[in-house]
Amino acid sequence: MIKSVLKSLATLAFLLSIHSFAQGQTYFATYPALTPDAQTIVFSYDGDIWKVPVKGGVAR
Repeated sequence: MIKSVLKSLATLAFLLSIHSFAQGQTYFATYPALTPDAQTIVFSYDGDIWKVPVKGGVAR
């Protein structure tokens, strides 16, 4: 379970860095945290708070 969470966080950070690089700006997801039920990752990105399911999906 922990390995999949770490893999998800690494993938998220990688995808956000690619997206930012393509736009000529450098932004990174900061302060990632796992919710107590271990179902959701929350993080800060470009001044907003986002959440994404641990299993993957759309960040909202």
